[in-house]
Amino acid sequence: MKKLLLVLTVLFAVVTLSACDTTEFIDFTDQITQAEADIAALEADIAALEASGTASDAEIAALEAQLLDLMSKSSEEIIIMHTNDVHGTANYDKYRGLGLATLATAVNNVRDEYAYTYLVDAGDMFHGTTFATLEEGESMVTVMNAVGYDLMVPGNHDFDYGQDRFLELVDMANFPIISANIQYDADDSDMLDPYYIEEFGDVTVGFFGLTSPETSYKTHPDNVIGINFLDPIAQATAMVAELESQVDVIILLAHIGLDSDTLITTEDIANAVDGIDVIIDGHSHSYLETGMIVGDTLIASAGQYGKHLGGVSITVSDTGVVSTEILDIDEDVAPDLFVQYVIDVISAGQAGILNEVLGSTAVKLDGIRDLVRTGETNLGMIITDAMIDVTGADIAITNGGGIRADIAAGEVTMGDVITVLPFGNMI
Repeated sequence: MKKLLLVLTVLFAVVTLSACDTTEFIDFTDQITQAEADIAALEADIAALEASGTASDAEIAALEAQLLDLMSKSSEEIIIMHTNDVHGTANYDKYRGLGLATLATAVNNVRDEYAYTYLVDAGDMFHGTTFATLEEGESMVTVMNAVGYDLMVPGNHDFDYGQDRFLELVDMANFPIISANIQYDADDSDMLDPYYIEEFGDVTVGFFGLTSPETSYKTHPDNVIGINFLDPIAQATAMVAELESQVDVIILLAHIGLDSDTLITTEDIANAVDGIDVIIDGHSHSYLETGMIVGDTLIASAGQYGKHLGGVSITVSDTGVVSTEILDIDEDVAPDLFVQYVIDVISAGQAGILNEVLGSTAVKLDGIRDLVRTGETNLGMIITDAMIDVTGADIAITNGGGIRADIAAGEVTMGDVITVLPFGNMI
């Protein structure tokens, strides 16, 4: 890999939900580079020599040669936009996220402003809402295609419909889905392409993917029978060795995370493996507003549910470090009309099933994450009572992480039930 100096600046489109439910994004604006300043200075020197009338042709020619050399080595700026852990949040939801139609507008604004842009997702996109679950992820792939995603790494919940369905979703996507550490146990072959190389002008960027080994137990174990999730550090080392002679910049697209109880985090990978310029991270739902620098590696992560659009600006130059200046401008952003139309058509097709009334409740049924993962709630009791009723068992136990939402007092619809219990587990 040729010795290029990188300036990596994390930009995040920060979202604020006001009382009027308006949303604000931090826009990306033009950056003035040191290379441009150097070019302007040389042009001024040449003009001054020519005006003086005393400079020799050789002196002017030497400066002009420097100018041509500098201009030939001008920097390339690449904007990598990213999401992670969207968990099926296609529609705007003031409690979850902005929705992919709103994010699409912010993405398109960046595409309009910069010559070299790329949109990636760091996993856990296909599952997590009724919109996603009713069609086993196909609805989310359709919307991602409409937004124009360029690349993705799968997360553990992207296997929640089973590995066969996951591979069907991979085939439906208009963009590559990569991971370097998912192999079939039978013959050690890769399930997915391990990396993808993209050209941005004169700069070549190599992306490789890693999926959390926790997937073996953070989806239903039946979903990943016959699949091994290899050691992330070992695979990252191998990928850097393979890519460094082919590309100028190496980016790890990771569904690994920074949770303290994760055996190997992205911080561990950055410390252990030289040569990774940027890590776009997911899994831990971390929001790294200003990024995390570990050695020579920048780690970026955009939170959860599409509440933020992440952005990394990468400036590459043969001449050395190129300085950048970031100007943040707040802007109200409306949903992209085409993407919203795609979402609305899918939602309309689901409405008949979701609106079917199954019963009613006189009180709110508590399914909030902080309650169902720490103790008993009335909703948890109803679910386990139903399990006993159906099976005739003496005792029923369900994991709190499988209960995903409250049910409000009043009529209970099929949509409510699927939202609460999206995983389709068999008793």
